[in-house]
Amino acid sequence: GPSEIIMNEQNGLLVETGNIYAMSDAITRLINDPLLKNRLGKQAMHINDTNNAQQIFKQWENLILKHVPQRYQPAALIL
Repeated sequence: GPSEIIMNEQNGLLVETGNIYAMSDAITRLINDPLLKNRLGKQAMHINDTNNAQQIFKQWENLILKHVPQRYQPAALIL
C-alpha cells in the first residue's frame, strides 16, 4: 500500500485511513507551507524511478525465475 512507497514527511504525508481530520490537517499544512509542498513534491518524483511498470515487471520476473526450476525456465521471460 501507500505506506510501502511513501515515507512520511520525506516524500509525502501519510494519514490514518478514514481519518478526515488528519487528512484535513495534512492538506492545510501543504496549503500553508509552500516549502514543504515543494520539498515533498520533488522527493515524490523519485517514486516513479523505483516503482514504474518496468521496474515492477523486472522484480516479478526475478521472483518467478528464483522459484521456477532451471529446466522449466524459458530463454527469456516476456511480461
